[in-house]
Amino acid sequence: MVIGGVVTNLVRKWTKKGELMAVFTLEDLTDSEMSMVFPKTMQLFGHLLGEQTNDQVVLLDARVDKRDDLPKLIVGSVEVLDLSGFTERAAPLRLRMSLPTGSTSACWASSRPPCGPPGDAPVLIQLAERTVRLPDQYSVDTSNGWWGELRALLGEDCVAV
Repeated sequence: MVIGGVVTNLVRKWTKKGELMAVFTLEDLTDSEMSMVFPKTMQLFGHLLGEQTNDQVVLLDARVDKRDDLPKLIVGSVEVLDLSGFTERAAPLRLRMSLPTGSTSACWASSRPPCGPPGDAPVLIQLAERTVRLPDQYSVDTSNGWWGELRALLGEDCVAV
């Protein structure tokens, strides 16, 4: 099975035969499991379990060993996930409008919509039962509370952040 999580409490150990192995805890948002990397697997993937491995996000191909009282993961392979380019998207700015469909595009025809400073929050326009997401170039910054003016312009119930 493939399982993902964060590596914590990594300890490298030497077996009686003098081979390197590793034991660590794999944690996710709901649980944690003891994980073991035996020498053959350690030879192939041990370089990924270096000094900076704690708090690193990994995918493991592992099997569950239930022979003892506490089940543990026996690791078959390790893949380190690079999350450096990952950014969490801001909550969208939702505009509810009761305009005819044709007039909406005219409202947003400028290079920047008249609704706020550029940012990461997508802009969603709800027209009756249809919701349209504007292209990313129209995303706005919703962190500083500027939308009060927009509520005054469009109406209190027309703007949701």
